[in-house]
Amino acid sequence: YFISSDFSPGCKIQYFWLGRQSYHPVWELQKRLHGKRINGEILDVILLVEHEHVYTFGKNADTNLLLDSKPRNAEVVQIDRGGHVT
Repeated sequence: YFISSDFSPGCKIQYFWLGRQSYHPVWELQKRLHGKRINGEILDVILLVEHEHVYTFGKNADTNLLLDSKPRNAEVVQIDRGGHVT
């Protein structure tokens, strides 16, 4: 789905509802969109998404913090941002 809203003359923000998605494909999409935005190729974009079960570990996260009781179908992803497990 695509929704576009104008808040002021010449200002347009694009919204994309992506539904329920795995983490990796949306993360890759986000990085590509960020590069395009930095290069001035696109306007601001908001991605609305519900991820499948996922735990993300930041660069400095202790992987021992993830309990064995986590859901079996949960994906575990090492990401390039700071922080611990989310």
